[in-house]
Amino acid sequence: MASKEIPGIIGIGSSVGRKLVTNRDIAEKVAGYRNTARGRKPELLTRLENSVLKMLGPIGTDTRYWVDENQCTSDLALEAALEALEMAKK
Repeated sequence: MASKEIPGIIGIGSSVGRKLVTNRDIAEKVAGYRNTARGRKPELLTRLENSVLKMLGPIGTDTRYWVDENQCTSDLALEAALEALEMAKK
């Protein structure tokens, strides 16, 4: 009787962007954009930052990783695939 091989997952991999971004970073970018785009006074910047931080608070994530200017999705996929292949060898 011949044995059958049952396919399965033997390795997994993951990858994240190189750029660490905090909620404060996002709040500053959004507030800065809204101020310059709408010609608002600089003193409104703090109020806008606080509003954005209040919106991001319930998400539960204080930091996240974004790709930098020199990374693209295929770079992340390659790193994750190589990690999965390495795990599969063991």
